[in-house]
Amino acid sequence: MKYLLTLIVVLLCGFPCFAQKNAWPSREELSDLLQKANQRVTDFDIALQDGKPFLSEARFKIDVDALTAVHRSVGDLDKNGLSAYALAGLTIKLDDLAVCGSISVQDILRDGWRGTVAGKSPNLSSLGSAIKLNGADKAVNDVAELIGHAALRMINVEENALAKISK
Repeated sequence: MKYLLTLIVVLLCGFPCFAQKNAWPSREELSDLLQKANQRVTDFDIALQDGKPFLSEARFKIDVDALTAVHRSVGDLDKNGLSAYALAGLTIKLDDLAVCGSISVQDILRDGWRGTVAGKSPNLSSLGSAIKLNGADKAVNDVAELIGHAALRMINVEENALAKISK
């Protein structure tokens, strides 16, 4: 019985993923991914503003610059249309934003730890900000991965078409 259940799960979950491997992402799928990216970046911005009091001015500026780059990239996709190149660029910018978020979380936690070691009571606001920013950071990373997979599918379809033409 346990093996039958495992087989059913593999069949139901495995084949849709295999079927999408060589399929061009639909307009709806890409639109949904861009909406998710916008929402995750907006959530990241809110979490970053919450953590601003606990970050250095330079660190905060780096994060804001990464946010601006992502917003610009999404705006360019809306204006110029979708392409594998543009999606790959957006994936890289989202990944940069996720890295910035991770560094900011580490900075907030490190400063809180230093204060505790120095004998101060823990700042629960800074801990809450770090937790919120960490969650937003992970969400940005997740949507970057989804967009990256869509870009790879686009590239795969384009390469297969070029290979057929060149034969």
